[in-house]
Amino acid sequence: SNAFAYIPDLTTFGIVVYSLRENDSWRVTHSYMHFNPTAVNLQIAGQRFQWSDGIFSIA
Repeated sequence: SNAFAYIPDLTTFGIVVYSLRENDSWRVTHSYMHFNPTAVNLQIAGQRFQWSDGIFSIA
């Protein structure tokens, strides 16, 4: 089967790709997967915090 699994790597800003046919995996990285340094300061319901994580999930 030519199926793939895409697993987000939150802390190192990448995606792990697994190939069922090859039974192998590899990492994919790109600068677009990093957090935006101008958008890390957030405020929700009066609480201020910084968010500097990479990819949370894949749809």
